[in-house]
Order: sequence, then C-alpha cells, then structure tokens
Amino acid sequence: MAAVLDRLRGPDMDEHLELFNNIEWAATSLGPLDSWPQELATQIFLTMLVTNPQCLLLGKDRVVIYNQAYGRLIRDYHPRYFGLPLISWVEWQPYMEGMLAIYAEAESTGRAWVTDSYPMVMASGGFKENVHMTCTVICLPPPLHGILGIFTETTATVTSEQRSSALNDLTTSWKTSSDLGTLWNNILTSISSYPELFPFAFIYYGNLPPENDNRSDSSGNDLEDFVYTLKGITGHSEASSPQVPRQLDLEVELGPFTQYFKSARATRTPVFVAEPDIPIAWQDVARSRGVREACRGAVVCPSSTNQLSKVDAFLVLGLSTRDSYNDAYREWTFRLQREFADTVASINSAQEAARKKKESARRLRIEKDFLNKELALRKREAELATVRVERITKIVGLADVALFERDLDGRLVFANVCTSPILLQAYVLT
Repeated sequence: MAAVLDRLRGPDMDEHLELFNNIEWAATSLGPLDSWPQELATQIFLTMLVTNPQCLLLGKDRVVIYNQAYGRLIRDYHPRYFGLPLISWVEWQPYMEGMLAIYAEAESTGRAWVTDSYPMVMASGGFKENVHMTCTVICLPPPLHGILGIFTETTATVTSEQRSSALNDLTTSWKTSSDLGTLWNNILTSISSYPELFPFAFIYYGNLPPENDNRSDSSGNDLEDFVYTLKGITGHSEASSPQVPRQLDLEVELGPFTQYFKSARATRTPVFVAEPDIPIAWQDVARSRGVREACRGAVVCPSSTNQLSKVDAFLVLGLSTRDSYNDAYREWTFRLQREFADTVASINSAQEAARKKKESARRLRIEKDFLNKELALRKREAELATVRVERITKIVGLADVALFERDLDGRLVFANVCTSPILLQAYVLT
C-alpha cells in the first residue's frame, strides 16, 4: 500500500494523502496499511485519481475512504470523517437506515444501485446546506469486502430548477392582481407556499399625502414625504410579530437598518443584508417557518428597476437558510425583483389609466351637463321671447288706432282690427 501512495504523491494530492498517516489503521477491521491486499491498494489508487466524487466503505465496520472530490462534496465533514466507520458519522444518522438498506441490496444482488436524485443536508461554513447528487452504489468483487460509491453533485442544477419553478408559480399568482392591495395579499400568500426558500417576507408600501398621491409621476424624486407602512408578513399576522417595525420614514430614521432601504431605493436593485444586521424580529419569523433556522442573509427589493419611476414599495425577503448566496442565487434574486417591480408598475399603470379614464368621463359628464343646461336656458329664453311677442301682438291688436305693417314688396304683414281696407288703400295711394 505504501508503494501505491508513493505513486500518487504530488503537490495536488499530498495534503489529502496525509490523511492516511493520521489514522491508526490497526484499530480498524482493515488492519495495518502494510497488510492491505494488492486488490484493495489498486482500488484505492483508482479512486484517488478520478475527478468525480468517489468513496469506499471497507471491512466489516464499513470504514470510509474517499478522494478529494468527495471531500469537497461532503463540505465541513471533511476531513474529520476520513478513515472512520460509517456508523460514527453522527450527522448522517437520519440517513443511516436508508443507506444501509441500499448497501445490503447492492451486496445481495451484485448489481449497481442507481438514483439520479439523492438529497442530503450537510454542514457548510457553519451552516446546514442542501446538497443534491446522483448516486451509484456498487458491491466490490471478491476478495474485497466493501462498497464503492460514485457520485455527481447536481446541487446547482436542482436548485436552479426549483427556483425557476417557484418564480413561475409566484409571478403567475401576482399577475392575477387587480390592484395593489390584492397584489400584497397574493405575494404573501404565494411566498407562504415556500417556507424554506423564503423564511420570512415583509412588504412595505409608501404613503403620499393625498394632494400629491400621483403614482404616474416619473420624476424619480423619492423625497416627497414617503412613509413606508408595513402591509403584511409572510405566515404571520402583524399583531403576532409586534417587534417588526410598522413604519419606515427613510428621511428621518437613521442607522444601519434603514440604510439598506435607502441603498435599495437609490440603486433600484436588491440589496443584501448580512446575517449580523438582520433584525431579531425578522429572525424570529424565520425560526417559526420552514426548517426553523436563522437566515444566513436577507435582501431588500425595491419596486422599481429604473430611475424614472418612484419606489412605491419594498419586498423584504429572508434568504434560504440552507443555500449559499452565490452568483446563481444572486441572479435569481434580481429576476424576482424585476418581476416584482414589473407587476407593481403594471398595476400602477393600469390604475393610472383607469383614473385618467374616470377623470375624462367626469369632465365629459360635466361638459355635457353644462351644454344641456345652456341649451335648456336658450330654449327657455326663446319661449319667453315668443310669449312676449304674442303679448305685444295681442295688445296692438286691441289698440283704438289703426296699426298695420307691410314688407318691402307691399304685402300686408299685420293689421289690427281698427285698420279698415279704405285706410289701407289710402295709405297705398299716398
């Protein structure tokens, strides 16, 4: 075995091979290193050289020996579990019964046991982390006694698919909202369906004075007395979380808490909140949902992605407690914020269009009412004028003197009762 290890040595593997020297192999079922058979040495040689994660469970007590890639796969459990019996892996006790059943099946059938989905929770950087992998388990042929496990980590692919599916479900629900009040409710309800992905979520909405409540204003000026009011908490009533701030006045309040909101408003992008700065009240909500763990971080998402529209609202999200906030997670957060901002903008635009339509209808109604009143007034004036003419005509007709009227062609237009034909004839002669 020593000769095999010597062949493996090099700058890229020396540190890992040093683990063999740290184990008292004589105390295991494998015995001292120099007593290991050539078949086992060959299998270890091949396992150490491959680039995908592989591990060997050897001997009656299933001592675990693995390569560098497997060491990266198991996160914080490396290197302290190298060379130890599987049963001593305390953190994996919840999986132990299922794993032993898999090994027994591979040993009894002599065939590989294969799965394309094997999720586990592993310690990573002091946190628990979801790890997904494909797994192939093979029983080693005689004279060896043991199991070979071959793995491929699929965490990035699986989490990406899960997040994309979740985002699609969320936005489908959001787009059914007819107004902002309904939107806030739909956001919180849809997010509640993913307690592990969103340990907590809050919505703050900006209130403007009534005389300045014009959401269509595209000035980009956010200093017009916005006071953001809490509109809801995922999975909780506001009364059940009294420590969560009910209002945020970003122009008055100072300190690190409001600075994240100011930064999000200024940049129009999600702003990451590190774990130490997450308020205790937020973490209390996280510990009551999902896997009931404190968040590793949070993000403050503004309701606008450009400087030409106001930030009407903030969506505050706790990040998954079991996923690291890497580039892929960060990009997904940006996508979620854009969907949030687009939905808010769409509803604001629809409401502004409805407001303008209502205002146009109101003005048209006023103009129509004014016109109808004007027509009625003129009709009344005409009726009164007719009455006056009729009255004058009647008075003239009863006069004691002859009164008559002819047009320019000499035709008689009017004559009262006192006007005789003789007078008319005389008038014509003269």
